[in-house]
Amino acid sequence: MSVVTCTVSLIWCCFFQDFIVSELGKLCDLYSEDIRNECQRLVNTYGKEIIDLLINEVESGVICDQLMLCVSSPKLTKVT
Repeated sequence: MSVVTCTVSLIWCCFFQDFIVSELGKLCDLYSEDIRNECQRLVNTYGKEIIDLLINEVESGVICDQLMLCVSSPKLTKVT
């Protein structure tokens, strides 16, 4: 692959990442204000990183853990 081809590919990749992050931000506007603010923060903070991980076919659970966005499920104890 030539340097020009790599450069063009990189530019397109960055363009689409910015576009996707922008569109995700618009989706946040559909929520109520409290959820909208958290959604915008999530998109602005992690949007590009999440896209990179998805492009690299990283599983969603791994992405969640890697970005430390998952809440571990509480352990249930059996009541006898």
